[in-house]
Amino acid sequence: MMGCQRPRKLGAKYTGQDIAPDEHLQPTLDFDFEGKRDRWNGYDPTTYKHVVDDYQKVEEAKRQLKAQKMEAALVEGAVDESVAKV
Repeated sequence: MMGCQRPRKLGAKYTGQDIAPDEHLQPTLDFDFEGKRDRWNGYDPTTYKHVVDDYQKVEEAKRQLKAQKMEAALVEGAVDESVAKV
């Protein structure tokens, strides 16, 4: 059975309706000792690039926000220029 479905009252092979496999069969992979324990098996660097790009966008937005806040503080005179340049 797949998902959270209840079992059929009568099996599909008896009723002839909606015949579909009951279970998803995983492919049989024939790996050696090291292949079974390879932690990088199936790793796709292109998908991780999206994560890095999103992180860089967030960091850039934080830098811009901090610069705007510092600019506003300088305009108000709350922070002197020597501290703002650090």
